[in-house]
Amino acid sequence: MIRKPRIYLLAFLLHTLFCKRFMQIQTIDPAKTELNHHHQAEVAGHHEEHPDHRIFGLIVFLVAEGMIFLGMFGAYLAFRSVLPSWPPEGTPRLELLLPGVNTVLLISSSFVMHNADVAVKKNDVKGMQKWLAITAAMGAIFLVGQLYEYSHLEFTLTTNLFASAFYVLTGLKRQLGLELTPVLKQK
Repeated sequence: MIRKPRIYLLAFLLHTLFCKRFMQIQTIDPAKTELNHHHQAEVAGHHEEHPDHRIFGLIVFLVAEGMIFLGMFGAYLAFRSVLPSWPPEGTPRLELLLPGVNTVLLISSSFVMHNADVAVKKNDVKGMQKWLAITAAMGAIFLVGQLYEYSHLEFTLTTNLFASAFYVLTGLKRQLGLELTPVLKQK
């Protein structure tokens, strides 16, 4: 039968292992990382402020991901407008219930993540842990839904142009979620 979902599961597991092994995600003690600017200013005789480029880096990352997604979506629209029939003849109809539930999960997880951020700002550790656990559970349900959907499709990545566009666009959505996971864990 179709063996492609096993490849995606393997890629997800490798990504998770890589993040845990090499990125060493852990809680950082601010006392050990905070620079004592006042002491340096007294010793050096002057104090120089450096701009914080983290927000700029985040904006560049989001713009780059958005451009990739828009490029893929533009390619999909170009293929659809050029071909005489879309989807091509013989392509089975897609179920809309599961992708719809997955989309709702993905969008609502950002609101749950916002609640975790609010809890952090209020120094509510238990609340933060609760909201992050809910966010992680929603992400796991989303990934299980994607794997279930991929395993029950009647076409593969190489069946036709429609199938390729489907796998690339839905895989890109999942990839963005996986890329942001280590960033969110470091907060």
